[in-house]
Amino acid sequence: MSLKKNQLRAILNSSLGKLADHIIDSQSISICKQVVELPEWKRCKNVCLYMNMPKKEVRTRCLIDVAFKEGKNVFIPKCIGSHVMEMYQVFEKTESLTINKWGIAEPNGESRKIMDDETDCELIIVPGVAFDEKLSRLGHGKGYYDNYISKYQSWALQKESRANMFKVGICLKEQILPNREIPMDTRDQKLDALVTPEKVIRNI
Repeated sequence: MSLKKNQLRAILNSSLGKLADHIIDSQSISICKQVVELPEWKRCKNVCLYMNMPKKEVRTRCLIDVAFKEGKNVFIPKCIGSHVMEMYQVFEKTESLTINKWGIAEPNGESRKIMDDETDCELIIVPGVAFDEKLSRLGHGKGYYDNYISKYQSWALQKESRANMFKVGICLKEQILPNREIPMDTRDQKLDALVTPEKVIRNI
């Protein structure tokens, strides 16, 4: 299974790397408009977003700007070890962000984080390399998001009163595999919804 996943990653990364910036920008705006109309977005107070890579994935600046404008608390990931990340709160002035080895901006790790002091997360926006219409996701192979979501779900279950995390994947048209399924193992997390530039696919 890992070989199949690696083959898919290689194919997708090659094609995504050739996409022009204006195509990614246009699709990202369309996706943003649909995400902010989701009922789960409208009612959430805390939202986990991500800072996009320079290439190959949906750009999230629009979503971050809307979240701040609507008064939401915004959390973004910081990789803190092998296969481990935490979601730290960021503020409208994000000068304190640093660039990691993948060229992605991340927080300094000094602010409030999800699961500290009973801080829950109602909605998480999840990136990926590829997605299918059955709400499966192919990540970069490090397991950061799968591990984090599993950790949060265990924490929320123990706390009982904590919010469930609604998992939304966002993807470019070129990242959807319409006629095939992404191979999944027991550690892989299914999404609750997938937002493309053209539609929203939900787990019915």
